[in-house]
Amino acid sequence: MPERSSSAVLVAAALLLGGTPAIGAGDAIGSSEESKPGPSQATTLPGISGLAPLGPGMALAVHDATSPDEDDRPRASVMTLTDSPAGVTWQPLRFEWPGDAGPASDLESASGIPGSSLVLLGESGDDGSGFGRLFLVDIDIAAAAGPTATIAGVTEWPKPVFNVEAIAVGEAGGELVLVYAERAQGEPVTTIEAAPLTLDPFEIGEPVGVEFTSPAVLSQNDRPVSAMEIGSAGIIHVASAYDTGDGAGPFSGSVWAIGALVGGDDGPRVELMPDPAIVAFADGFKIESLAVLERADGSTALFLGTDDEDYGGVLRPLPTQ
Repeated sequence: MPERSSSAVLVAAALLLGGTPAIGAGDAIGSSEESKPGPSQATTLPGISGLAPLGPGMALAVHDATSPDEDDRPRASVMTLTDSPAGVTWQPLRFEWPGDAGPASDLESASGIPGSSLVLLGESGDDGSGFGRLFLVDIDIAAAAGPTATIAGVTEWPKPVFNVEAIAVGEAGGELVLVYAERAQGEPVTTIEAAPLTLDPFEIGEPVGVEFTSPAVLSQNDRPVSAMEIGSAGIIHVASAYDTGDGAGPFSGSVWAIGALVGGDDGPRVELMPDPAIVAFADGFKIESLAVLERADGSTALFLGTDDEDYGGVLRPLPTQ
């Protein structure tokens, strides 16, 4: 099992943190004490609990605001990637929620749908709270008043869930498949479910599960699956996270290749590798989202997003393997 004190973990943290502190607008070289503004928040980006592609240089981030206590906080935002010192930007996404059910509560996952411009968003089931909806969303990033989201469909999880933080939609055997898993905090094993997905009508079929044992679970504060992504070749990556429940941390995260989504005579299924392969450690960061995103120049990379509670969120590409 991996040890958090290993040099690999420290190297990953150094890569993510970088070696040079950012210079804020009020810290310009040569500015006088009189011209400096007061302190400002280091990052305004909320924690990223899910990621999905929106086209070249664009991504959707979801945030885990809960209802009704946090109805004034954004549920999702549109992010622009960067290849320059201009940095990453984010803009809250405006929703028109259907019926009288109110806004989503504890959105913990998102996935693009292959062959479609639609995005799937999932409520976590937040400790058995009863918020267990899946939203099919059409996003207009060019709306005059700012990016908007139209709910194209709403359905429920195919069976009761308890803290699902990871979903991914892939294709196998010519059909769409929703793959998901509960985070299973403190447990070495969680079940990765694969269920048929149709868009018209928007429905989730009966899931078929396989038990996944995470090498990242070392204590009751570890979550074996906190994010998931399926690449174009069907390869499944998951993130694992360490969270004590204290908003001030400490946190850590890791990314693993665990298997593939495959088709067969008995329908699509998740086929696990005998031993998960480590892709990256990120000590000090709680990884809660993964997505293959396309940069403005057409290149692609596996990106991670973090939800570091009191410290906000960050978006980073992982090194090409």
